[in-house]
Amino acid sequence: NEIKDYGYLWQLGLSEPLLADESCVPTSFTNSMVYLQTEYEAEFEGRMLVEEGYSGWTLAAETLRSEPFMDTQPKGGTQALGEIMGILGYLNLKGATPFTELYAMALPVLVENVTDLPDWVHASPPTLEKIYTKLVEGAVVVLGITYGKVQPGILPKTGHAFAAVGVDWVDRNHDGVVDRSEHATIAVVDPLDPSENYGSSPPIATGPTKKTLVRVWEDESGDLVYSYPQYHGDAADPFDANNFLTAKGQIGSFVSINVKRD
Repeated sequence: NEIKDYGYLWQLGLSEPLLADESCVPTSFTNSMVYLQTEYEAEFEGRMLVEEGYSGWTLAAETLRSEPFMDTQPKGGTQALGEIMGILGYLNLKGATPFTELYAMALPVLVENVTDLPDWVHASPPTLEKIYTKLVEGAVVVLGITYGKVQPGILPKTGHAFAAVGVDWVDRNHDGVVDRSEHATIAVVDPLDPSENYGSSPPIATGPTKKTLVRVWEDESGDLVYSYPQYHGDAADPFDANNFLTAKGQIGSFVSINVKRD
């Protein structure tokens, strides 16, 4: 998918700083829906998933993270149930439900406590092949990642999310395994650093949309793991271009949204 058509809403510039720190999921869905809005304007028959301009994007993310939708919390972020029911509720609010189809894969531990799990949510480990397939089909994909490996039966306490834009992987030995030596990457829009430029007072991303490359491979357990340079500035104002640290962990989930085709 074309990076330029994604939003570059910056989660750290949202209102309520403690809540902004935890707003990666609603921000990533917003940046993804900007792409859907641009790419499939005719299919939505005039319905606006996200209002135009940075203020419209901000409104979408702050609506998504609110209690009736994803119910994102200053401590704890967005839980699986909130993410699932929140995006369903938001699409319904915008009149987009009849025009969209959803698909998700999540590590079983992430969704085992969700009652009445929708049939489009599959409790199985996400695969790079499936992420790639959804993007090729024209969907937007929001990835959920954990910090560190997920331990059996233990719900991870921390994580992050970003909008996947593309996958680059050549299976050189044709074994179907994403080997570390094959240097596979997922291109993403990271809500912690979604823009090539930033302004201040108030802190705002000014674009264009920035592509971040996340290295992925399957470890000795067969789990899809990642490593990438993540922005670690303490506050939104000013943006600190030198403050990046390596984040590592596991790809825990993904949700894709596509338009229905006749």
